[in-house]
Amino acid sequence: MLFRSEKAEASTEEALQVNVYYARLSEAAEVRISEEEQRALLGRRQKVALGALLLLSVGACATFSGVVPAGPVLRAFNLAQQADCPAGKSADGEGGCEMCMSGRYADVAGLDDCKLCDPGSAQEYKGRQSCTACAEGMFSANPAAKTCDKCARGRFNAATGLTACDGCAAGKSQPLMGQTECNDCRLGTFQNVVGSPGCKKCAAGKTAETGLAACANCAAGRWSKPGDAPPCRACVPGRTTVSGDALCTNCVPGKYNDDAGTAPCKDCAIGKTSDTGVTVCRNCKAGKFAEAEGQYPCLDCATGKTSENGMGECTACEPGQYNPVAGTPMCIACEKGKISGLGQDACDDCVPGKFAPQTGMTECDDCTFGKISGTGAGLCRDCEAGEFNDVIGATECKNCAPGTASREGLKICWSCYAGRFAAEERAVACEPCLAGTTAGYEASICTACVAGKFSVSGGTPGHECEDCPAGKTSDEGSSSCDQEA
Repeated sequence: MLFRSEKAEASTEEALQVNVYYARLSEAAEVRISEEEQRALLGRRQKVALGALLLLSVGACATFSGVVPAGPVLRAFNLAQQADCPAGKSADGEGGCEMCMSGRYADVAGLDDCKLCDPGSAQEYKGRQSCTACAEGMFSANPAAKTCDKCARGRFNAATGLTACDGCAAGKSQPLMGQTECNDCRLGTFQNVVGSPGCKKCAAGKTAETGLAACANCAAGRWSKPGDAPPCRACVPGRTTVSGDALCTNCVPGKYNDDAGTAPCKDCAIGKTSDTGVTVCRNCKAGKFAEAEGQYPCLDCATGKTSENGMGECTACEPGQYNPVAGTPMCIACEKGKISGLGQDACDDCVPGKFAPQTGMTECDDCTFGKISGTGAGLCRDCEAGEFNDVIGATECKNCAPGTASREGLKICWSCYAGRFAAEERAVACEPCLAGTTAGYEASICTACVAGKFSVSGGTPGHECEDCPAGKTSDEGSSSCDQEA
């Protein structure tokens, strides 16, 4: 069905075009119109109010053939009914208009959707026709920004409409947000990191001019406090630095410095030395020496040596003597139990098995038979009872074997006689066998008398168990014969 107009005021030509369009719609639901046709139709909406809206305003009525448009056709139909929205607004999809949201805009009338603000711009308010470029010191990185962000500390932006801020270069900093430039690091400070909010003080012993990424060491003989502006300060006489030192230090012992701000300190001459931080050197005392330039202190003669006043070398102590304290003018005789060679700083202990019975000895003597010694012995000691030593210079005594015994300081152990025994090592005496038993020479145990024999208190020394008298007999291990044969 075609639209019909009952009002003469409507344009005959435009109404005809609209009727023709909807006639095409009524012929088939599957008809599709091109995007170009849709745009042409939209362009005529203001003149004809897109068919139904204008015709309804003048009392027109319209009917369709009953076919409901679908897809792009339905969209074109809805657009035909939509009012033409002004700039700053867009279609709401229900025949009306709505304001563009913050971060969006409509710069022309008739837009279905508002446009997104480009990165580098923003729009805080609704219903706007344009976005505002971010000011210097501001940026927006994403589309549809409502507001621009301030550049962070350590960053800057010198132009409008930018999407990012630049980091401050090395040697510069910016402590504030939203800035358009960075500041040079002042004298005595530096910054080696790009994008920093502040500069760092030069360490002690260093300094820097303005706007630098690194500090330079103070020259030798000069120093600075942290953050000091150049030039560095001069050290006073008696003190100095190496390049980059935080503070001046005293000339070390054995050196001196008689000029301000100079480096390095000078060595004292041979035979002289100095304390710390001096401008002149002094002579070594007696009993000490200085064999090299810059030596501190004047070296003590080593133990085992001595010297006269002002000497450059020391004399060794004789064998049998030693010097236990450096710098002393006299050598001391070694104690008993100790010996020494030429120029020693301590005496050596006699090794085990040897001894030194006098002071000032150069060699240790061997311990004799039956005696031993430990480390550093002045005398040898006797082997204990139950022990013996049959070697000269022995370090320990040996135990007497079972069946033998000894007293103190013996070379050998004696053997137990028959009828006596020593059951354990280190026996100090041989014990008699009990009645009813006997033992042979060097016995460690006693054995019972066989049946028909007996013994009393181990029997007679040197003899075995005795036979029972005629007509008498005994059991094994008997001390008498009390049984009839």
